[in-house]
Amino acid sequence: PYSLKLTLDGKEYTRDLTYSTIQWDSSQWTGADALTLDITGVDGIARGVVKEDPDRCSGDAENCLVGVVMSGWSGLDTGAEYPARMPFADFTVEAVLMEGNDVAIDYPTITVTNTVATWDSNGGLFGSGSGYWGDYGSEFAMGGSVFDANFGKYVPKDEFDSAGDYGCYSFTITVSQEGSNPLTDTSYYEYSTSNSNDIWASVSSC
Repeated sequence: PYSLKLTLDGKEYTRDLTYSTIQWDSSQWTGADALTLDITGVDGIARGVVKEDPDRCSGDAENCLVGVVMSGWSGLDTGAEYPARMPFADFTVEAVLMEGNDVAIDYPTITVTNTVATWDSNGGLFGSGSGYWGDYGSEFAMGGSVFDANFGKYVPKDEFDSAGDYGCYSFTITVSQEGSNPLTDTSYYEYSTSNSNDIWASVSSC
């Protein structure tokens, strides 16, 4: 159990924090959860970068998929949509975008220690190679080699390891901590086209 011990004017006061309610960002949880370093919530999303780009759009496409931005959330599961940040937790992250059974993007392993995240940028193909995860929030954008003012750094489709064809894609993020079982989240996306416009839409499964 967790407790707070305070000495005031020579007198010692102790309070059990295990069942104390902690309020933060419209979520609340007990003191035991707030003080733990164990990741309990993981989420991920792959956002399609669809826009006009004469250099990357082919044929009669007006708006085409030029790449994706992959983001992950890791922290304390409070029952909210996304986990709360855990700035003192150490963990590693694996993230993979699949095109059917083929690997489209195998993002380098991200190591996080006290909010400092590091990974192999592979010469700038995967962002800067360093950042902060859990400093101001639990979300972390996995940058690519191309910058867009609206999307940030994304991984362009022409750098996919797969064909990049229309069809169903899956994005899996796995968070691991020493001594604990890995936590995984998988989301699915349908890449299609309609009236010369590419569509990247979240779906329940492939």
